[in-house]
Amino acid sequence: MVDELAKRATRSNLLKAPKATLTAPIGENLSGERPLEPATDPTNKSRQTLELDSESDDSETFKEMSEQNAQENPSNTAQERPTAQERSTLQDRPSNHAKYQGILGNVPEIVTSDDLSVSVTGPDQAKTLSTTDDPTTALTSQGLALSTTLDVPAVKSDKALLWDKIAEAVLANDKTNADFFIRLYSQISNSVESTKPDISRSRSSDGINPLIHLSSTKKSSDKTSIIFVRGSLPKHFNVRFTPYFNKNIKELRGPIPLTIFDKKWQEDAIQFHTNKRSKGDEKDGSYTGFEYPNEWTQTFAKWTANHRNFHVTFRDLYNYPDFADWILEHKANVDRIIAEDGFLVGFRYDLIIRQNAFSYQVETDKGTSAVDISIFRKDVKREAWKATRNLDELEFSNNPYAKDGPKFNFDPKTGKPKITKGRNTDDSSHHFESRGTRGRGNFRNSRGSERFNQERRNSDYGSYREEAHGYDRFDNKRPREVYQNEDYFQNRQDYQPHRGGYDEYHDVLQGFEIGFDQGIPRHNIQGMRYYAPDNHKSSEKVKSKVEESIKKEIHAKRMFGPFTLGEVMEKFDFFRSNPLGAVVNGDGAIRPINNLSFPRHDPDVRSVNSFVNKHNFETTWDDFRIVSEFFAKDTRKMELAIFDWEKAYRQIQTRMDQWKYLLVKDFDGNFLLDTRITFGGVAGCGSFGRPADAWKRIMKDHFKLLNIFRWVDDNLFVRLQGENVSMEEIVQLSSELGVLTNKEKYSPFQDEQKFIGFIWNGVQKTVRLPEGKIEKRIDQIMPFLVKEANFDYEDVEILAGRLNHVAYILPHLKCRLCSLYRWLISWRVRKARRSTPPDAFDDLMIWVSTLKSFEHTRIINYGPPIDVGWVGDASTSFGIGILVGKRWAQFKLHDPKGVPLRISYLETVAIRLGLLMVLKIRDQRGKTLMVWTDNTTTENGINNKKSRDSLANAEWMKIQEILINEGVELQAKRVASKDNKADALSRGIRSGQHVKQQLLIEVPSDLEEILSQVVFLV
Repeated sequence: MVDELAKRATRSNLLKAPKATLTAPIGENLSGERPLEPATDPTNKSRQTLELDSESDDSETFKEMSEQNAQENPSNTAQERPTAQERSTLQDRPSNHAKYQGILGNVPEIVTSDDLSVSVTGPDQAKTLSTTDDPTTALTSQGLALSTTLDVPAVKSDKALLWDKIAEAVLANDKTNADFFIRLYSQISNSVESTKPDISRSRSSDGINPLIHLSSTKKSSDKTSIIFVRGSLPKHFNVRFTPYFNKNIKELRGPIPLTIFDKKWQEDAIQFHTNKRSKGDEKDGSYTGFEYPNEWTQTFAKWTANHRNFHVTFRDLYNYPDFADWILEHKANVDRIIAEDGFLVGFRYDLIIRQNAFSYQVETDKGTSAVDISIFRKDVKREAWKATRNLDELEFSNNPYAKDGPKFNFDPKTGKPKITKGRNTDDSSHHFESRGTRGRGNFRNSRGSERFNQERRNSDYGSYREEAHGYDRFDNKRPREVYQNEDYFQNRQDYQPHRGGYDEYHDVLQGFEIGFDQGIPRHNIQGMRYYAPDNHKSSEKVKSKVEESIKKEIHAKRMFGPFTLGEVMEKFDFFRSNPLGAVVNGDGAIRPINNLSFPRHDPDVRSVNSFVNKHNFETTWDDFRIVSEFFAKDTRKMELAIFDWEKAYRQIQTRMDQWKYLLVKDFDGNFLLDTRITFGGVAGCGSFGRPADAWKRIMKDHFKLLNIFRWVDDNLFVRLQGENVSMEEIVQLSSELGVLTNKEKYSPFQDEQKFIGFIWNGVQKTVRLPEGKIEKRIDQIMPFLVKEANFDYEDVEILAGRLNHVAYILPHLKCRLCSLYRWLISWRVRKARRSTPPDAFDDLMIWVSTLKSFEHTRIINYGPPIDVGWVGDASTSFGIGILVGKRWAQFKLHDPKGVPLRISYLETVAIRLGLLMVLKIRDQRGKTLMVWTDNTTTENGINNKKSRDSLANAEWMKIQEILINEGVELQAKRVASKDNKADALSRGIRSGQHVKQQLLIEVPSDLEEILSQVVFLV
């Protein structure tokens, strides 16, 4: 209504109307009171006809009011129209003030005498009443019957009250308020029942206006009118939600993510909703508004703040006190879970409970009820804990998936990097006005809508934009006939309709047609015509291998050249080459690379890799842990086969517009044009990974396979024992798709296969190093144990890489690699030769002794940690207490005060004694056992199998021997000191422990000098 009044006021200033007449009746009381009696109704005698000349600023307003009254009372219009004589009498008014005085001459005036209020119609009556002591006499003298006067209702009509306000404003020459009250006066109908139809209004602002309810789309004017009460203040400063979430919250249905309770997001959402509203929004129930962040983007602090706002919103804004109380109780449950099991267990529990609560409602005897989220759900907690444990995330105290976290941009369902559908550097996703988004290879994403584009822009995972660096855009199209192996392209393309359901890999088909994007934007280096640094000296170590590879690539027409500097300058306005070098693989092998990360930390020259957003080229390789998990969970007998892509990277061509940034300089100083992806590029693995993902999908759909594991170009095929699937068929289909196969590396299905450097057995479910590998590693360690020998940086780097690979099946020895990495960090000049430091010498001795004695074939151990209730504690005042489930043991120091022992040492001794107790209860081979402790040093010691304290470190060496011999792994779990049930036992208190549950063990001989077990007889 206020908007309409503002429009009417504007029109009154812009348009001048001819002279108009206005009738000013004082109508009936809208509140239902009886109207004024005829004796006191000033309009009953003769209505005053008012005329304003057209030069008055208020004439238009009076005109509208007159027309309004004319419409509402058509029967009275004719008799109220002024005569010609009256019109001539009202001409030539001296001023507006005088005009208003004339207009209001007969307006009733309220005269108050003690407790009696009387309305009069003239100054004479008012004077008489005010000077007469007896109101009854005064009223009678004025011709007003007392009985008539006493019938005057105490409450005036709404129109009468407004007319009084108009009079006051006119007398005060307040045009603004007078005009305002006149407009209000004109809006009040004279009839009790309004003849005007209901106004159909838009519901787009319902969520913003707290006075509007969604129960009906049509509201009568008396329900939507806003009143103004001086001194009224809100109880909060929260912004309301947009209609979609406002409706969901009111109904406790649909998605209500915790992130919408972030106040900054609410402000942005309201602004977006106001500015970018479109027809038909959310009519189908889907959300098309401002993108809300994924809940997994919240840090612990942000999650806590949003939960607080979540509670306040339901309590204060939507007036759901019962549900608000449930929220507090639910939050208390979550806090307890976090204290016991870590943040991510509590976070997942909270997420599941809230999503479940808003998904449906419960039918009860009393009616439909919201889901009670205050009830602690053990089953949900168990599922949350299981998911967190399987992803090895129990130790996180903050959200690792939040921005800048260790798992940022990972999939929280798998704990692995998200599979990127692909992205083109110059695609339409960089244009905000685009109607869709395109992935790598410029393929059209199936979610190609403005909403998805807006999601990307406003989420933490927004696409990388080269425009931020100020580089030009360019066309990415080129003739297809450039490539030599495109006879395979039609085979790849034809397979899609043959099988169906491969729309998500359309970018792969387009990549084979025009080349795969490497994420390199168009750029140059200021002041340089080209950039061509010399090759690294490390490339000399692999010179023969590089030169042989170049010859093969030129012969296969995947590489062109060599070209002189002048020839290249004629072809490109700007170009750059990247220096050749050599790196050490994880298994110690040396591999040539094209160093696209050179130079580093140069403010004037950025490396090629520095332009590439690595998150757009993530891979889905399967490592040791993933393969172990698969075999550990499936007890069926399986057969394995190996398939190898021949020169995998060299089968994937790059886009032509990026060739000039990927040139190679040979050992003669000439340049080679490389058209394929190369080792050393950030985008290399991802560019190959997309075609490999598509190929894997086709293989799994076409053949009856349990799984296919991939590590770059190596593929491990798994089938059930006896299934009729042959590698010959697989190779045949791959060849039809254009995949070159290394026929020397592919092998038929059998019980054992070598994959990622280990021998896997699908029948016995074991894993081991290849024959001779242990002896070879021992031989590689032995030179470092010669005290007079010296080594350079690369010698130590190669050894560390080889031992790191072995540590996958000997995780207990990972802590023995730390000294080697410390040694590497200490190097200043990498060519300098240095002898083995003492700590590295000791660790390498343990490596040798372990490799000579451990069981080479081991059961595949993917260990979700098993909680056997193992908790220990130690005190220097008494000794050690240990609990394993219901079983317990107490160990007393012989002389607590005589021989000072560090608590870190006693806590480590408690680990060894507890391990002996667990092994006595039952065989734990192949398991990862959870150990609860309240000591930070002990927690680090369990996870690292090492301690800085010399005595504790010696104790860990003995523990490692037990772990290796028994095939057991340990994982620390933190418990609060007040909740450590072994604390009392470590201080000599046995209360609460039944004697029958006491577990007696044989104390190791080296510990008998300092302690003995306390034995209680039944």
